[in-house]
Amino acid sequence: MTTQSVPRLIKGIVFVDEAIADADTLLKGLDPGLDVVFLDSAQDGIDQITEALRSRSDLDSIHLLSHGEAGGLTLGATVLNTNTLDSYGSQLSQWQRSLNDGADVLLYGCNVGFGRGGLDFVNRFSQWTQADIAASDDITGSGGDWEFEVFSGAVETISVFSAEAQANYGENLNIVTVTSIADSGPGSLRAAIAAAPAGSVIKFATTLANQTIKLTSGEIFVGRNITIDGSGVSNLTLSGNSSSRIFQVGTSQTAVQATFKGLTLVNGNGQGAQVPGMGGAINGANFVRITLVDSLLKNNKAGRGGALQVGSGAQVTILNSVFDSNDGTLTNNGKSGGAISTNSAGGPGGPGFMVIENSRFTNNRGFNGGAVYNISSPVTVKNSTFLNNTAIGEGGGALFSDGAGPGGPGTTSGGTIRIEGSSFEGNQAKGGGGALYIYSYGTDKLVVENSTLLKNTVSLSSQNLARGGGLEVNGGTVTLRNVGVANNVAEKQGGGLWVQTGQSVNISNSTFSTNRVNNDAGGAMFLNTSSAAPVNITNSTIVNNFAGRANGALWMNSGNKDSITLRNSIVAFNRAVDTRQNQVGYTPRDGGGNIEFPAPVNSGPRVAANSRLVDPLLGPLMKIGDDLVHPLLSGSPAINTGVKTTGVPTQDQRQFIRDSLIDVGAFERGGLPTYGSSSNDILLGTSVINSFSGSSGNDTLLGLGGADTLTGGTGADRIVYTGRSQAEAFGQSTLAALDRIVGFDAIQGDRIQLDYNNNLLTSEQPGGLFNAGLKTGTTLEQAALAAYQDKNQTSSGAQAMAANQAVFFRWGTRTFLSVNDSNAAFSKSTDLVAEVTGIGMAGTDSTAGTLTVTNYFA
Repeated sequence: MTTQSVPRLIKGIVFVDEAIADADTLLKGLDPGLDVVFLDSAQDGIDQITEALRSRSDLDSIHLLSHGEAGGLTLGATVLNTNTLDSYGSQLSQWQRSLNDGADVLLYGCNVGFGRGGLDFVNRFSQWTQADIAASDDITGSGGDWEFEVFSGAVETISVFSAEAQANYGENLNIVTVTSIADSGPGSLRAAIAAAPAGSVIKFATTLANQTIKLTSGEIFVGRNITIDGSGVSNLTLSGNSSSRIFQVGTSQTAVQATFKGLTLVNGNGQGAQVPGMGGAINGANFVRITLVDSLLKNNKAGRGGALQVGSGAQVTILNSVFDSNDGTLTNNGKSGGAISTNSAGGPGGPGFMVIENSRFTNNRGFNGGAVYNISSPVTVKNSTFLNNTAIGEGGGALFSDGAGPGGPGTTSGGTIRIEGSSFEGNQAKGGGGALYIYSYGTDKLVVENSTLLKNTVSLSSQNLARGGGLEVNGGTVTLRNVGVANNVAEKQGGGLWVQTGQSVNISNSTFSTNRVNNDAGGAMFLNTSSAAPVNITNSTIVNNFAGRANGALWMNSGNKDSITLRNSIVAFNRAVDTRQNQVGYTPRDGGGNIEFPAPVNSGPRVAANSRLVDPLLGPLMKIGDDLVHPLLSGSPAINTGVKTTGVPTQDQRQFIRDSLIDVGAFERGGLPTYGSSSNDILLGTSVINSFSGSSGNDTLLGLGGADTLTGGTGADRIVYTGRSQAEAFGQSTLAALDRIVGFDAIQGDRIQLDYNNNLLTSEQPGGLFNAGLKTGTTLEQAALAAYQDKNQTSSGAQAMAANQAVFFRWGTRTFLSVNDSNAAFSKSTDLVAEVTGIGMAGTDSTAGTLTVTNYFA
């Protein structure tokens, strides 16, 4: 016998604004005939409700659980009041289709029906929806009641929340509006916060737009669960006046929940505060819950946590916010991050954590952790950017974490530091971890995936250490998946990665390129793992790294080499001062499918015992989307030659699906367009003749040899000549096999990029650029020689080309560009020459003799 579940009959919907604190308490014991829909606070609430009602019919009731004020309520990002109600009339009238005759709409927000304005709002709401409306004219929730005192029509529905839920709910649904920029007194922010019951939302009058609330009597104390919401009021700024912190949240006796939304907090000073030294803009006590949404914290300073500091057990959530130019170095405090400092999860089993999503940290300066310092708390960073932050102490140009487990240092209660979809660029540190310094205990884990670490640097500390230009990891398990680590520099060890642990290390689908160690070893990685710790490097590309002493690719030792397995990876063109150890000093275990190039010199060790010694034919390092990769060129021996064993990833670094014959390295050939579209495309040619057009979008075109025709189309396009040397780059378009660049328009942003080190993240430019004007000759070679003999059409006398300069010249009706190599004389075989058809020159450049290099070269 088959049993079937009885469909649930839905007779009403409860719409819950996400800004409502502790909504789960109210929803306990809700009637099963009611659906619950949460409204995204970043989206239009009326639109969300209208869309949710499209598929519903014959409803008895709609319940709007949101904050309110006299004659208005907040639904998602929408403020619905007497001024905006009619503009939503068309959506509100659509609600009728989902309601039965006599249906009720209950508005739970505080004070919505208060006064004549409130009654007018309720009546007009009823007119648009053709429903009976009930609203409150006083406080709803804690400190008030759950009764409805104002009606339009014959309302039969009562509050859907149980008596037990109402009794247990400690918040309310009130909105308080700030009307003055004064430091204190009626209408001020300070007065509003002091008077607001728990659960209130503090908002700002639109008349405060483009103004600053400057604190003159010290920090503002937040002692209850509240939300301070500045969204909808443009350019409103809260300033600590460089003399005090802006907000103190909670005390050691009062752990509260505070949400800061749509605020600009500037010039806070944690030194001038009741809890001195901590949190320039915001200081949170132990076990607080702080959420920052859509906010900017700038130019704040403190001895610990330049912008934000929280105590033990705190829960911190940062969403869509920016931390810029904050300073956490006012005192010599090793626990100070330039923007944020935490202070442990709160002991074994403690509740503390930190989540950072869709946020930017730029130009912050800390002691340990240029942007963020964390101790003994789990951390999640998603889709965020850390740019040009600096740590002046012992490490972590962007982030310094001392333990992830809630038990704290010395325990085995592990937590996780997880970094996803994030970018770390241009950060600087002393000691360790140009971007990330991670110290782990017990079973702590570090997971970095779908992220980039680019151009970070680590210099010598007071302890004479300089390890991990990209990241340093001490202890715990380590996972790097789909990560680009490039152009990082360490003074001593591990240009990209420095790791020391007795637990597993797994690196897959990752690119380590052009990292550098100035004085010691491990240009890409310094693997100081124990002999018992398995290290797996799978489908990774490790190329063009350099070490000032030895092991341009991987440093390992005689004790751990047999626990390190290399599989389906490319290790090529890495260099070291000790050329015998250009790539490695010891040979790790061979998991199969590896490529190394060139062969070791002076009987040096192999990268893997059975690797193929063959040029992998890699394209230059480039950004495809958010990924740093070396694409495989046509004919690469890496194509379809990997081994398919347990642990081999099914996608490449870009998350492009690998086929049944997987490629070696981090990049699976495919997924790049062969012709342009409206997107920002990368068009990659071959060594034979290519002809392609970028269409619209800001495209990158690489002909890569042969007499190519390259058309950028509309948009700001790049025509790239790339190689491992100037000669290789220039060889892609010479007089013998001339490229034709069509529709090059400098005014719309088209540029030529020269790359001499197989790395498009850096570029070389000519030492000067000239316009030789019209040149004569029976051949193009003669015209080019004439241009080299007199490069400047406006100067009297012959102006000869020097080495590494460039010149435009016309021959007949055609225009050409030539870039000289390191020899001053023209060479038809080694100088770059390309026809530039239909060129659009900047300003008066067509009649000028000397041109600005950056107007034509990237």
